[in-house]
Amino acid sequence: MAPGPQRTLHILLVSSLYPPLVVGGAELVASYLAEELAARGHRVTVLSSCAPGDEGPIERVNGVDVLRFFPRNFYWGFEPGKRALPLRALWHLRDSWNGAVARRVRRIIDDAPPDVMHSHATSGFSPAIWATAKRAQVPTVHTAHDYHLACPRTTLLTRRGAVCTAPNVGCRAFRAWHLSTTRHIDVFCSPSRFLLDYFTQRGLKAGRACVVNNGIPLPDTGLATPGHADHTVELLFVARLTPEKGTLVVLDAMRRLPPDFPVRLTVLGKGPLEEAVRAAAETDRRITFRGYLRGEEKRQAFAAADLLLVASLWHETAGLVLIEAASHGLGVIASRMGGIPEFLVDGQTGLLVAPGDADALAAAILHLAGDPALLTAIRRNAPSFARQFSVRRMTDEYLDIYRSLTPH
Repeated sequence: MAPGPQRTLHILLVSSLYPPLVVGGAELVASYLAEELAARGHRVTVLSSCAPGDEGPIERVNGVDVLRFFPRNFYWGFEPGKRALPLRALWHLRDSWNGAVARRVRRIIDDAPPDVMHSHATSGFSPAIWATAKRAQVPTVHTAHDYHLACPRTTLLTRRGAVCTAPNVGCRAFRAWHLSTTRHIDVFCSPSRFLLDYFTQRGLKAGRACVVNNGIPLPDTGLATPGHADHTVELLFVARLTPEKGTLVVLDAMRRLPPDFPVRLTVLGKGPLEEAVRAAAETDRRITFRGYLRGEEKRQAFAAADLLLVASLWHETAGLVLIEAASHGLGVIASRMGGIPEFLVDGQTGLLVAPGDADALAAAILHLAGDPALLTAIRRNAPSFARQFSVRRMTDEYLDIYRSLTPH
């Protein structure tokens, strides 16, 4: 006898930010998941934050109910501008356990009990929400998208932007406390094995843990023919323009290429190094800076490129841009760093290079540009690889987890 239809679920999805408020990939993944769940008939309530005074009624966005409120603290954690160190320390202290947020979440749960609470980013809400759900007997799933549970900066970088190998006593206390609170989590998920191993090796306390790769909407367009009429290789760099993303390494690699080499670099993004990118574009006609793009303009930029450069100097956790590039048929040259090697098959969907090595990056560009057959093969391998990272596949895996926690 065929199994009957699965019952619909009510999922309370918690994300520090939610579109249109976007600063990274976590909130995008949360929105892809929420909207796919809603499209399948499940009830999804998103709990997100906003600045003081911006709280309003529940919004209905693409079938998803979105509730935003200000998690009471010394300031909203996503306001632009640099805060003094003592104030940042006080913010983190309150964010280690925010009782006001816990009480608000309990009222939300009591008003409309969910089957599962799934948190994606808890900055601002604090780990108190997990304990609140546990007391209310609501199973909890958490997906880590960065190192927030181990590092106040979420990146494992020092104040000078170097990879942190010896955290100070304050950071160690921060990590110990936050990892101890994961005992309230039923299932801890990670988008990469690298990130999951990092937390497991440092004392993760969740009931169980697993890898669920992120999924993104995949374009339904075909693969463009590699190459251009003038035989120029089109490079694309898409990132927040910061040192740890390898922005300066990419610009340095361009300077190391022969001046008459047929290559163009398009840079997309915003951040503190915008002026450095503009200056490079003014002195090198092969470089174009287009700022931060989204939607159709961004899609066209991917469609026009041959290779994506990912020159990260930090331990990337999953790198949505790698999947996005592959889905458009781009090859990738990327740092052998963090979770990146899990999303790039060296020699088949791109090339891996040593992080921070501008010479190696330039050499990889010359190698692929000088071997059209290899570049074509890499580009043709990319879309089939990207199909492993669809929103549908990600949603299927999360639904299996939800149902394992709600058997009745």
